Parts: sequence; structure tokens; C-alpha cells
Amino acid sequence: MKNIISMLLIISLFASGCACQPSATENPPIVNQEYADKLAAKYSPLIYLKGEGTAIENYNPAPVEIMVDQAFMRDIKDPSFNEKATLPGLLQWSGSIYYLDILGLVPAAQSAEEYQSNYEKIKGLYQNTIYVRV
Repeated sequence: MKNIISMLLIISLFASGCACQPSATENPPIVNQEYADKLAAKYSPLIYLKGEGTAIENYNPAPVEIMVDQAFMRDIKDPSFNEKATLPGLLQWSGSIYYLDILGLVPAAQSAEEYQSNYEKIKGLYQNTIYVRV
């Protein structure tokens, strides 16, 4: 009898504890945008882009679109698969067999200077971007 009562007590405690936890399907709390901006500004790290000594940073913080807009989705297993990359498409084609291919850039055949040159051509189309999550 004691075992049954103990089991019922444990089950009821477990069930009540689980009921207090937010479920994965619940929406996160709504945060006022002004408050979120203040939190992001307060806790965001300082970023220095000049480098040490004579080193200069070649790339600025950029939005993900700077890569996605220039790329096509490819499939390692199916070389004929070729779809223009989009942000929603990244979710659709998220398996490990897919990769972004930026036309005209071949890592094995191009130098860092060529990558820098391509970046310089397109970076003016985008604003410097840093992402935060509140």
C-alpha cells in the first residue's frame, strides 16, 4: 500500500512539475522593441576591425544576404541540382548534402585577393550588419 501511495505521489509531483514548464509550442514572451534595442546595445560586444599592428580587416560585418543573393543551392549527390538560393530556400534545402555555390568563385583556383576583389564589387549594395537576439 505504501508503494502505491508513494508512486501516486511521485506521479502527481512529476505531472504538476511538467505542467509548470512552458511547452515547446508556446510562443516566447513579447518584448517591447525599444527595450530589446536597449538590451542589445547594453550587452553587445565591442568589435574592432583594424586588427593588430599593421594588419587591416578585409571584411566588414555583413548581412547573410551578401552570400545568399550571389549563390545557388547545389547537391553533392546530384550535380544537376541547381536552384537560386533564397533565405526561405535555406530552410527547405537544409540537409547536409546541400551547399551554397557562389558562381565564379573556385576556392582551389582563386587567391584571397580574388575573393577580396569580388567582395569589394558587391559590398556597397549592403549595409554593415550585426545580428543580436533578445
